[in-house]
Amino acid sequence: MPDRPDLAEVSEFDKTNLKKAKTCEKSGAVEGYAQEKALKEIGQFQKDKLKHTDTEVKNKLPTQQEIDQEKSNEF
Repeated sequence: MPDRPDLAEVSEFDKTNLKKAKTCEKSGAVEGYAQEKALKEIGQFQKDKLKHTDTEVKNKLPTQQEIDQEKSNEF
């Protein structure tokens, strides 16, 4: 049977040494308002005002032939 902790120490604990802690909980109304505002702004987003961009690949992946050549040079 596993050893159980001695609960006598808990009853003898001096609570006066503890510091006061203040908790802060967010209101559900504030979070709901923020979500509604975000959804409203998403609905008003205008895609036609976006500028076109060109994607440029800067680091190309090696071909299988280049990989095989590197492997053969290592040995």
